[in-house]
Amino acid sequence: MPKGRWLKSCLTLLGIWLSLAVPKYVAGRDARALYADAPEATLPLARGVAAWLEAGVGSSQFSTGDPLFDQEWVFGTYMMAGMGLGQVALAQPQHEAAHARLIEHCLEELMSARLRAFDKSAWGSDPLTSLDSNQGHVAYLGYLDLLLGVYRELEPDSRFTAAHDRITEALARRLAASPTSLIETYPGQTFPVDNLAAIAAIAQHSRLTRAGREPLVLRLIAGIRQHHVEPGSGLLIQRVGATGKALDRARSSGTALAAYFSAWADPSFAAELQAAIARHQTDAPLGFGMVREYFGKAGPGDIDSGPLLAGFGISATGFSLGSARVAGDFAHFERVYRTAHLFGAPHTSDGERSFVSGGPLGNALMLAMLTAPKPKALS
Repeated sequence: MPKGRWLKSCLTLLGIWLSLAVPKYVAGRDARALYADAPEATLPLARGVAAWLEAGVGSSQFSTGDPLFDQEWVFGTYMMAGMGLGQVALAQPQHEAAHARLIEHCLEELMSARLRAFDKSAWGSDPLTSLDSNQGHVAYLGYLDLLLGVYRELEPDSRFTAAHDRITEALARRLAASPTSLIETYPGQTFPVDNLAAIAAIAQHSRLTRAGREPLVLRLIAGIRQHHVEPGSGLLIQRVGATGKALDRARSSGTALAAYFSAWADPSFAAELQAAIARHQTDAPLGFGMVREYFGKAGPGDIDSGPLLAGFGISATGFSLGSARVAGDFAHFERVYRTAHLFGAPHTSDGERSFVSGGPLGNALMLAMLTAPKPKALS
């Protein structure tokens, strides 16, 4: 081959390689620092979420088309913001005091009449004043209780301690009596992922208070593993009926979020769920990881999955950042973070870092998933 043509071919190949490698490098350059909980990576994200909280979050900032879901998303914003801030504080104790004040604000909002209203309207009873009943309320109570536990780890004796004890007792009693290892999210609607938040909360409370509920936690996890995980895919069933029969297919969005919660309850179960996502549901074209919502035949997108693109889900992909961290799967974390960076468009200003396309809920979720805790075995 003539020298000129050979040089041109080399330059062409180099240009192709750079066009593929440079975006992957740029998008993934923060992944290792985030995975290591480096303050220079996590604190700007925490400050970005704090700015959303200080501005206030309301249902007018969401447009799901359903007032119930709009209010759910406000609730989810404060809950996940508190989780992320707590996780950063636990990893970097020098910031505990400032983050504890922000988590107190999140808890005040979550326990307010305004943010109890969506659950109260669905059940016809208030989740906090009906703790002696046998109603489920598991999404509201389970998610709130887990954040109460994270806050208690920072502040062992606070004005929220009594509520933490009462809510945990109610959840433990209801779950212990359930023949399906599950209780309802809303009347007639039972989601295993919501129950795993509650089970995680019970495990966290037991670890902090020596309440001795570890056998119950492990029994509940065993029931979910046996009856509510799809054998072929290893994914968690999204929704079940009163008898425990599946009413929806196994899906990655619920599975990844359940793995995140399982870090507090049973790390081995968290690892199993993440392994299923990594093995069956993930593709990484050009090094950018994406997670399919459904196993096998594709299905429709909905409020849980977010929009689907060729079967790949926004929620499933984002939640898998958390499931990868709790399972110790850095390779998956790095690939998916590249995608989150590419489409989330993170921007830093005045020491605050936010994902431009995320809004308040998206940024709260990203903080929680990107700082998800390393697993803690039951003692």
